[in-house]
Amino acid sequence: ATEIPMAEKSSDTIPVAGGTRPSLKYLNRYVRESVAPKWFDLGIELLKGDEGLNIIKMQYPADFSKCCTEMFQLWLNAQPNASWNQLIESLRQPSLKMNELASRIEDVVLPKVLLDIEKQVNKPSEQSSISTEHERQTSDCNSHIEELTVEHFQDCKDHTKAFL
Repeated sequence: ATEIPMAEKSSDTIPVAGGTRPSLKYLNRYVRESVAPKWFDLGIELLKGDEGLNIIKMQYPADFSKCCTEMFQLWLNAQPNASWNQLIESLRQPSLKMNELASRIEDVVLPKVLLDIEKQVNKPSEQSSISTEHERQTSDCNSHIEELTVEHFQDCKDHTKAFL
């Protein structure tokens, strides 16, 4: 199996033993629909048993896509070292025989995911630009308030002198 490069730490993936840990976001975006019909079998491979899978099956009996999402979430919660490599290896098991999907994940999906993560890591945060703009506007407002206050105070002082 091709070794998957480690990604920089982000909220979507983190480096783990054996590759990069997938996020539910990317599993749902790139993998879920392809594996949904075989979600239960994939869950058995990933979780090394069916613990929790029967409950999912009972909760969403006709919604394979929802079952698949819940199975991925169960896998990620149950296995701190869950990785893309583990998913790829599981897809290649004789019980699933999803070799084409495994290869597509290696060759197409992972490069997209890692590129997306790199863009997120290198992009200045939106919050930072919002904070900077907020600080600029606050400063502008404060200087206007000071100007208005001084001007208003001077007008009041002049008016008071004229009145007395």
